[in-house]
Amino acid sequence: MTIQSLGVGSGLALDDLVQQLLTAERQPKEERLNAKEERIEAEISGLGQIRSKLSDFKDAVDELRSDNGINGREPTITNPSEDNDVLSAEASNSALRGSYGVVVERLAAGSRITTDAGAFTSSSDPVLTSGTGSLTFDVGGSKSFTIDVTAGMSLTRVTRKKKKKKKK
Repeated sequence: MTIQSLGVGSGLALDDLVQQLLTAERQPKEERLNAKEERIEAEISGLGQIRSKLSDFKDAVDELRSDNGINGREPTITNPSEDNDVLSAEASNSALRGSYGVVVERLAAGSRITTDAGAFTSSSDPVLTSGTGSLTFDVGGSKSFTIDVTAGMSLTRVTRKKKKKKKK
């Protein structure tokens, strides 16, 4: 219970009057602050949306700058036989757009040497037991080279000469 001296005996509800005066005085300030708070929250939300859109734009620009973007080239290889992976391709940014066909007529095979005497049993076996001769290597019909062989020359030595000749 509170003791008050204001309005004692006057019959006025002073507590209610004071409360109403304070509320009337506070209400315009409170409304201004609430409106300002809503405006600031709307600005923050708008800035968040702008930031999100700028991030999306940056990602799009980065994609255009990448190797696969505007000037980027990425080859696609269609291989009719999945068993044979005989072709690979790379493209630079200066590559011309288009479709290109490659036909593999035959795959390279290992070289073989046969003699009338039969197969070689070791890499140190002589290619010729007497005299001299020559071996001609045909590379796909477009390039060939010849190696001179002498009596007693081993398969290993012929291979070395072939590698040296092929590099030229």
